[in-house]
Amino acid sequence: MRPQTLFLNRNINKHLHHAKVALQAPLTIKTSSYTTLRTSSAMTEFFTLFFLLIAGHALADFVLQSDVMAAAKSRHGAIHKRKSKHFPPWQYWLGAHTLIHGGIVLLITESLLLGLIETCLHTVIDFLKCEGKLSFHQDQALHLLCKVIYCAVLVYAPGRVLA
Repeated sequence: MRPQTLFLNRNINKHLHHAKVALQAPLTIKTSSYTTLRTSSAMTEFFTLFFLLIAGHALADFVLQSDVMAAAKSRHGAIHKRKSKHFPPWQYWLGAHTLIHGGIVLLITESLLLGLIETCLHTVIDFLKCEGKLSFHQDQALHLLCKVIYCAVLVYAPGRVLA
């Protein structure tokens, strides 16, 4: 092993050790009444799940969505005027796109209910964006809000809501 690699590996291991210790220690938050709240794994679980859902969303919206799908999922897309009568209608494209999102939520959360909810909500949000009722940023903010709600439900009320 070269000296630079050995030095790099030692630094990475040192930082990983500190990160593991930090994640295992309870987080202390000061509230306005100066009381101390202790939370251990719930917040870590929330942000881990949130990160996975955001990564899945980015994968589905920007990698798995082709240029054709992005153009054809809108009923106003110019692609529908140029294609033959055998070209799938916009509902198929929007449905396929939102099913990919619902499937990713299902795979990450292991909740069929949340996968179905994601499919429905993503359909409504993207339809509104395609109709010009939402901007791109509003569209993405609503998708992220859905992910925050999923995380809160799964981490803080798992048995009460999804049972």
